[in-house]
Amino acid sequence: MNLFVFGYFGCGNLGDEAILSSFVSWVGERLPGAEITAQSSNPEHTRKNYGIEAVPKFRVWSLWRALARCDAVVAPGGGLLQDTTSMRSVIYYAGLIRLAQAMGKPVFMLSQGIGPLGRPVSRSIVGRALRRCRHVGVRDQGSANLLHRCGVPDEIVQHSSDLVLLRDPGRPEPAPARPERARLAVGLSLRPSPDVDRLFNVLLGCLLRLNEKRPLELRLFAMSRDEDLPLLDDFAAHIKERCSNMPVRMIGGRDDAGLTVEDMESAVAELDIMIGMRLHSLVFSAGSRVPFVGLSYDPKVAAFAARCRQPVLETLSRIEPLEVMRRIEQALECGEECRQAMKAALKESREALLEDLDRFSVMLTQAGQGPLPILGVPVSRLSFSQTIKYIMYESARDHKLHVVTVNPEMILRARKDPEFRAVLCSGGLNTADGVGVRLAYLLKYGKKIEPVSGVDMLGRILDESAGHDAGLFLLGATPEVIEDAEKMALRRTPRPLIAGAHHGYIRDLEPGDLARRINESGARIVFAGMGSPMQEFWIRDNKGRIRAPVFIGVGGSFDVLAGKTQRAPLFFQKTGTEWLYRVIADPTRLRRIAGFPLFVLLVVWESLLYRLGLRRDA
Repeated sequence: MNLFVFGYFGCGNLGDEAILSSFVSWVGERLPGAEITAQSSNPEHTRKNYGIEAVPKFRVWSLWRALARCDAVVAPGGGLLQDTTSMRSVIYYAGLIRLAQAMGKPVFMLSQGIGPLGRPVSRSIVGRALRRCRHVGVRDQGSANLLHRCGVPDEIVQHSSDLVLLRDPGRPEPAPARPERARLAVGLSLRPSPDVDRLFNVLLGCLLRLNEKRPLELRLFAMSRDEDLPLLDDFAAHIKERCSNMPVRMIGGRDDAGLTVEDMESAVAELDIMIGMRLHSLVFSAGSRVPFVGLSYDPKVAAFAARCRQPVLETLSRIEPLEVMRRIEQALECGEECRQAMKAALKESREALLEDLDRFSVMLTQAGQGPLPILGVPVSRLSFSQTIKYIMYESARDHKLHVVTVNPEMILRARKDPEFRAVLCSGGLNTADGVGVRLAYLLKYGKKIEPVSGVDMLGRILDESAGHDAGLFLLGATPEVIEDAEKMALRRTPRPLIAGAHHGYIRDLEPGDLARRINESGARIVFAGMGSPMQEFWIRDNKGRIRAPVFIGVGGSFDVLAGKTQRAPLFFQKTGTEWLYRVIADPTRLRRIAGFPLFVLLVVWESLLYRLGLRRDA
């Protein structure tokens, strides 16, 4: 899989570099083998630091080729879509998104801080670009509200957290507090903004007053060297002029040309307090449990400080020295209880981030590993675990999904039954149930795929249902079998969330009665075990009137669950020869595989034409 990622990369902003670093590490762990190409203002720096390919930000032909090669386009974080100073950022990044969409590439936005978007035209441009994204993760409620006003569908917007939080997997607690006689290590992060002149003077006075109470050493953090350094140089000059005995150190200055994200994190961890405008100065502080005061030039700063239960100064244009001193003293009084509250808040934020990344990885896998046709029937390439994740994701998001476990018999039926073929090609998820379909994949595409059978899916989803708060409805088999299957399911550990069950003799039932019963149960996933093609047609005809989002055809799996039918020994399961075991156990099943030789011949012929380039996927 090839990913094209874009953002403020290669611009010397260590916060955005931390985002890229975190994303590259996550991809390496979760999507091994995936290749990343980044859009960067300094491609050479990006290649050297992260070991990925990079293309210049404003070289159109290079961007076009990178987009053409990729399987998906990802913005892993940042505040790309805002018009605080001008519309250039909105026009560039929205244009890049629209170009990728026009080229048929799925676009995913992760951990975004949207806005401010003060101009109506900006909101219109952003809305049009993001409406067609596959997924938009936002790091605060304000961004979600703004996207709603821009007309972005709520169902594609997901609450998340800043990707840099991945860099704190549970680091050790900070070292004990310094002795009282030591100088107080105060960090300060400023950035250009309309209100920075007043803030500059107020902070200068407050730090000088604080130094009179307790000697301090000041560390100035240039998170974005080109933007922040002139302002911080001026601040350092004023401090030295007014208080020559206060040590001042610049982090990220002209002498720190090789400064890395890790260096910045280490410098922040040594502080007693951070006073920061840049969001990632606060994120680094929170990761090291360093108390901070947020200077909110943007809603994202206030949102993060509130989440970490740290003081924040808003309305910087009317900031008062007394309020600044009060907030600094409040942060300095941060004791163990305060640190534990910050730790808990970060854990909650990280869990939200990991949940969002899980959803993203499922959708990305589905986008990059879309189904390929066997004799005209699309069959999923997802592994068993990816399939389960995808099903649980669609259930949580209320997306309708019809899962069909296809075998050679069903594919042959689809060739002569247009109605059944239409069901299999209707855009659901067709998994490979049976060695025949997997062999066909290998012959035609040279790819091995995992078996994903109905009975295996039923077992795994029973085990995971409670953890996902996904109620299950079991429909099918005889009254005795379905009753025993429900009892056996409820004996499992962990105990599954069974919302209801009903036998499969439903021809005499009013369709509305059964739908009403399933709706009243609150089920999220309906297992239909009535045999093919009956179960597929029933799902097609009823999924519109039933509120459950996911429907899975599982054939005779309830007989296995109830203990009425024994699964093949593990040897047959692992070698893909369960069919042989079932034929030996029940010779009458021979008629069901009578068409297998025809299936093999048709697959060999299709594979030959495909490999010779005489036929594209049909």
